[in-house]
Amino acid sequence: STLSSSSAASDVYKRQVMIGDSLEADIQGAMALNMQVIHVDFDEKHNHTLCPIVRHLNEIEEIL
Repeated sequence: STLSSSSAASDVYKRQVMIGDSLEADIQGAMALNMQVIHVDFDEKHNHTLCPIVRHLNEIEEIL
């Protein structure tokens, strides 16, 4: 059924992590799919509470 297929797809997205630098394209897009997200913000331009923000790639391992 469509419901079970949709639910199965949602479960797959929950096991994946989107690591992106674009708030609009990467982070908000992945959040719309209920994915775990990490925002990479090298320029320190963003300050939000939508998801974890890292300034350096070596910080990602601490979150995972």
